[in-house]
Amino acid sequence: MLPRAGSVPKQFQHTVCDDCAMAYLQPEFETDIFISYARVDNETVDPLAKGWIAQFVRHLEVELWRRAGRRGAVKIWWDSSLDGNQAFDDTIKNRISGSAVFLALNSHGYLGSDYCLKELGWFRESAQQQSWGMKIADRPRCANVLLYNLRPDKWPEELKGQVGLPIHNAIRDDDEGDPLQPDESRFTEQIRKVSKAVFNTLQQFKATIESDQAKKAAASSAATADQQDHEAKDDGRPIVFLADVAESLEPRRASVARELSNKGIRVINRIPPPYELTAHEQQAIKQISIADLAVHLFDKNPGRKFDDQSPNSYSQLQVELGLQHAKSQLIWVPPALNADAITRIEDVAHRGLLSRLENGDRDQSRYRFVRESPSAIAREVINQLQQLEEERKRRQMQLDMASALIDTHLKDQFKAMALGRAIEESSWQPFINPSVDDPALSAQILADRLKKVSKLIVLFGEVAQAWVDGRLREALRIAASTPNCPLKKFAVCFALPQRKEIGIRFDLGFVPVHHFNLEELLDPATLADFLKS
Repeated sequence: MLPRAGSVPKQFQHTVCDDCAMAYLQPEFETDIFISYARVDNETVDPLAKGWIAQFVRHLEVELWRRAGRRGAVKIWWDSSLDGNQAFDDTIKNRISGSAVFLALNSHGYLGSDYCLKELGWFRESAQQQSWGMKIADRPRCANVLLYNLRPDKWPEELKGQVGLPIHNAIRDDDEGDPLQPDESRFTEQIRKVSKAVFNTLQQFKATIESDQAKKAAASSAATADQQDHEAKDDGRPIVFLADVAESLEPRRASVARELSNKGIRVINRIPPPYELTAHEQQAIKQISIADLAVHLFDKNPGRKFDDQSPNSYSQLQVELGLQHAKSQLIWVPPALNADAITRIEDVAHRGLLSRLENGDRDQSRYRFVRESPSAIAREVINQLQQLEEERKRRQMQLDMASALIDTHLKDQFKAMALGRAIEESSWQPFINPSVDDPALSAQILADRLKKVSKLIVLFGEVAQAWVDGRLREALRIAASTPNCPLKKFAVCFALPQRKEIGIRFDLGFVPVHHFNLEELLDPATLADFLKS
């Protein structure tokens, strides 16, 4: 459209849908459609008559409202009653950047207007800065409405590659024709085609926006869940994954979740969503993996299916994922669902699953298959969590008994690493504890690590004898004041420039201190003899 030097008669100045509360694509866009046209195409002989462009826009908006099912549902902007100065340019640019779709009313006047081509350029620049670009799926956001049958090589670059939306009366390819007049039946027919194409683009745009919003919401939800999972891991509470169940077991599942929560157990029972198979698998695996125990409740009903074609339900998939990824599982069925009752289950996949779970090698699969009354489910879960915690403590104690701490100064770090590798090759767990400058922090680090090891080796190399003696006495004090401390043996490892042959010895009274040169401890036989209980 050309800059207006004068004003358009007031009855023809029209911002379409000024009374609309919202555009079809708000809040992303203030305007759905921006109409770009040449002033000459709206001229009339009678200054009081309504121009062709004004009539086109009015017909188009009414057709769009009908397709949307509500008056004012689609918002069009086309008016330019401003003067052709910088303020005018700013207003047009703002309108263009705030519009979802750009309709170029292509004509001889349009191609001859530098300002119309400038508007096209502004829209291209704005669209390319947005995440959607110039196309929504396979639909261009910049539509080419042909008032004349203009050859494609004459079209502006932004409009090339399109079929175009004709609203002219040309029949032959070599005939440019003229714009259809509003009182012609073909005008109404073509307006409907234009409105359908434009509305389909708006619908595709709306679906794309909603999909983007859903993805962002899912990402935000996942980030929140990740944070909650991280916090749950750090707060020390046991975590139970309470799997999806058949509708008949929903009340029981909710009751179990409440009982466990009241006992201070963190319950994960929000899966699904997501409902789509691949996304559901990923989220379920993640939650099952962080849980201390996965709990699955089954009766004769298989539960919700993924879709009509899927043979598996959410509960069936989750128990299969648990067999692969859970630390431990508890699988519950009611007493009435005995082995004989399982054989009479109608759903083939569900029948086969329960039969396999009952008869499988549970020790190898780390799961328990129990038949108990519904009221006993929470008690069974709590008992199994307690057993798992006791087992964890036993394994940790065994690990502590098979681990050694090398206490060293930073000056002797390199020698400590060589000794650590030798301990690891002896199938023991080595810990290397370099001292720090802060005495209080150094003592705290030493205390924390001595609670996890059964052997202490203090490295005596580039440091003073008093430093080694101080570390030994501090370790003895910690061991004596820590209940059930696994620390049993003390040793000093002489490393160059120190040698045990010079006669230095360390004494802790009734607790013996073993003395070795570094090369002695690097010998597998000597090291193994020291490490054994």
